[in-house]
Amino acid sequence: MTWCRQLSLVHEAFLKLVFGWPTDSTTRVPRGESGQEVPERFDVVYEAVRSGADTVAMVSHGVAIRVWLAARATNVPTHDLADRELDNTGIAIAEHDGTTWRITSRAGKRLGPSGNEPHGSGPGGRRL
Repeated sequence: MTWCRQLSLVHEAFLKLVFGWPTDSTTRVPRGESGQEVPERFDVVYEAVRSGADTVAMVSHGVAIRVWLAARATNVPTHDLADRELDNTGIAIAEHDGTTWRITSRAGKRLGPSGNEPHGSGPGGRRL
């Protein structure tokens, strides 16, 4: 097996583990954090919003942002966040209404009310 294939298998296993956290948040990345600890580390964003900041920027790796959004946003299902990459330089915009987080834009595409891309109907709204 080539090193590239080995790396691909490790990456697939990692994604399966972290996007499985919504059903079992006690699972840990080997020698790393659990599915409870990772979102809690990112919840400082919520604290900044609650403190009165109008806009808060969170910078991290694409998978880490997707995992946090899967744990906190209510309008996009976990499998959708798992299936669609967000580049490490990509942008996801989430808004908090005082009760819940909603993803409004991901990778430059505006999301519709139910989390579908783009806002509205037509062939652009189909799943990839």
